Amino acid sequence: MLLLLYSTAFAQSLNETVFITEHLPPYNYLENKKIQGISVDILREALAAVGIKLNESALHIYPWARGYKTVLQTPNTCLFSTARNNFREKHFKWVGPIIEATYSFYSQNKNIKADSIKDLEKYYITTSRQGIGDHILQKNKFPKNKIDLSNDTLTMVKKLIKGRIDIILENENVLRYTVKKEGMDWSKFINIYTENLTELYFAFNKQTPDHIIKQLQKGIDIIRENGKMADILNGLRPLPE
Repeated sequence: MLLLLYSTAFAQSLNETVFITEHLPPYNYLENKKIQGISVDILREALAAVGIKLNESALHIYPWARGYKTVLQTPNTCLFSTARNNFREKHFKWVGPIIEATYSFYSQNKNIKADSIKDLEKYYITTSRQGIGDHILQKNKFPKNKIDLSNDTLTMVKKLIKGRIDIILENENVLRYTVKKEGMDWSKFINIYTENLTELYFAFNKQTPDHIIKQLQKGIDIIRENGKMADILNGLRPLPE
């Protein structure tokens, strides 16, 4: 029986892994019926570096909370791009890092000032449901009646503009990209406070065999060393003007 289980585990392969992401431009998004973005390009190149072509039919976009729950519960799945923190550490096996990400509090109210999250407790804040912003607020014991959870960044922006909330807590690159792509004036979005710099990874279901983790990590290491990752990440810097 042990031999059978061992053989079954090794029968799983990287090219059979189901990759799940969310609509979070510029990292990952659906456009012209195709899932694309910086993280998708990194995945594609990392797989190619170890001789695997990405199976497009095994690539899916779900709302973040659904994707997170799916990968927690389903073997042979991977969630990306996933911010790695203490809360999530034990729940996944990790490959990366691939991208640095800064999470900041933004508003259009010039009168809001803060030197810490504690200074913001009287304001209504929206962030991604079960995302890293949600974890940041929970960790800092932010008042639950002041937290609004959204399914995507554009929804957050619309709530801010309509005055339904006071502040957005989001990945800085994602928020800026969303605002500019919608043709809005980025200069009206004021960075009140920056909480932390984290890194984004590929997060695999805990039952994933280690040889799969090592294989994708090898691909990531190869494209980091040969410069292909840097070429892809350059797409983050000239964000839409």
